[in-house]
Amino acid sequence: MPVNESVFALFFAIFWGGVLNVSGRWRMFQPLFCFGRTLGRFWLSFLFMVILPICYFALQLQCVGTGAKASTGVLAAFAAVLPALGIFAFYRIWMAIVEKWPRRFYWSAEEYPPDYRLREIDPSIESLTLGNGLTGKGNVWAAVIYGVFAVLVPGLIR
Repeated sequence: MPVNESVFALFFAIFWGGVLNVSGRWRMFQPLFCFGRTLGRFWLSFLFMVILPICYFALQLQCVGTGAKASTGVLAAFAAVLPALGIFAFYRIWMAIVEKWPRRFYWSAEEYPPDYRLREIDPSIESLTLGNGLTGKGNVWAAVIYGVFAVLVPGLIR
């Protein structure tokens, strides 16, 4: 694997690990998805934290490997590291969706089903400070900024 691809893969893995590190708070991948909201959260998380990042990684790995004119130097390092920031865009889009429609993915403390055994470990809308008028726009803008830095800027540098 060429140096540029190795640098991209290393930083992508580090950033992806950082993003998944916060998944514990959000219970993105709640293992016992026996109710609709938990199941919806699982599938949303699976799409935005597993499927799309893998597709993005595969596409960017080809671009980093084939598009680099300069194989050494600071600009080449930036051209290899900046595409790895794209993983943050997927997290921000996930956050925007959850902020926009929190009741599709989480219960409020009063709404838990009576037989829901996991209410002690499954976060509520209140514990996550959702449903307070946030529309997700800030996270959409953050995703756009990460996307620009991850996709367009490295192309300009190369």
